[in-house]
Amino acid sequence: MSLQFYNYLAERKNEEFEKRGLWKAAVNEKEKLTKDDAKFIFEQAEKFLKDSVESSETIVSRMNTLITIISGSLIALIGYIITKEVRNCSFDKTLIAPYFSLAYLYILAWLSFNNYKPRDYVLPGSLPEDLFNPSFFHEDIPREDRIIRYYVNEIENYQAKIEANSEINNQRWGRYTFIAKLLVALPLFLLVIYLFT
Repeated sequence: MSLQFYNYLAERKNEEFEKRGLWKAAVNEKEKLTKDDAKFIFEQAEKFLKDSVESSETIVSRMNTLITIISGSLIALIGYIITKEVRNCSFDKTLIAPYFSLAYLYILAWLSFNNYKPRDYVLPGSLPEDLFNPSFFHEDIPREDRIIRYYVNEIENYQAKIEANSEINNQRWGRYTFIAKLLVALPLFLLVIYLFT
């Protein structure tokens, strides 16, 4: 394989990164990179990527808490409504607020379960077939520089993975905060409905 083919592969990767708006290390920075520099940057990127995946577990844990609170409230409210309906055998005006809150809690439960669903997170590492790419084994590249090329490749890939995971986490945290605020507003919502009925 010629150096021209290697350059062609590198250009294709650059075009793909630019098309997707992904960060890519500057060529002059890559040339100055030592093996130790590359290893340090890689380790930092790996830590950050693992943290973005672990953040997903925190979101799921907090969503579990919200779902437990919402489900318990729904069950208690349904029990209250059934008890009042059976006791009165007719429509009671005081049940308007509980009916509205039942709908309110159901919407919160639906939003919570949508945020709880599994997401496709990008995990650390690369497939072996990606690492055995011919561009890494070109004869014009000294053997001792191959590991630096691997590091640079993985650093750029990790940056893209970190950005993808961060975007998913930001959306999920936003939904979690929105649902938590709505849950905290429930008593005020009930009071307003009760006062106007």
